[in-house]
Amino acid sequence: MNKITFLDKYELISSTDDFKGVFDKTLEKECKFCGKKVSDGVTFNNIPHVLPQLLGKNNYTSNEECDDCNKMFGSFETDLANYISPYQTLIGQKTKNKVPNFQSRKQERQKSTTIVYKNGNPNINFNSNLCDFQYDYKNSLLNIKLRKKKFIPINVFKSLVKIGLSLCPKAELQDFKKTIKWLSKDDSKENIVYDIPLYLFRTRFSKKNRKIHLLFCIKEKLKILDIDMTLNYV
Repeated sequence: MNKITFLDKYELISSTDDFKGVFDKTLEKECKFCGKKVSDGVTFNNIPHVLPQLLGKNNYTSNEECDDCNKMFGSFETDLANYISPYQTLIGQKTKNKVPNFQSRKQERQKSTTIVYKNGNPNINFNSNLCDFQYDYKNSLLNIKLRKKKFIPINVFKSLVKIGLSLCPKAELQDFKKTIKWLSKDDSKENIVYDIPLYLFRTRFSKKNRKIHLLFCIKEKLKILDIDMTLNYV
């Protein structure tokens, strides 16, 4: 019996390579998120990135995101940045320009715990915040409390969903109309999303001597009566 491989179950429909340097101001454009064109009063002056540059400098851009939607998604990315900031410093992950320094949340008259990435290693300064770390002598482990800046969890999720939708070809977006509508709404108990795509596969943030930033959008295949069908997106 033949083993089922990954590519037997899934098919690649797009990747960040499809968006490398594609932004072009001269094109007639339509936003894939709000459906508006220049004739509807929106502009397309900003350069939208499919993969936010807070995850690493890249040139994966889009011609299908208006400035209004780009501004809205930018607010989500602020929450994503606050959520991942200590981990980026700990692993030495560059954003657009450099590895960010981390400063913990603090109370009045309190100094922040800081992490600075120097010479290939994270340097942690707890100042007087002795409660921010605990050393496990038995297992030789240092447990660190990372008091991140405030963030809105649902906006972190929305930022990741937006990346997935940005990768989806326009023809595939018919399956995600509710999700696109949800991105632009305030969240409440009644505002539930039923068709969120997805999982995204990405490579490591970087490799020695060669920086790479890749994401892949793939479909799950379903085989019924020897007819290939496609369902879920990952």
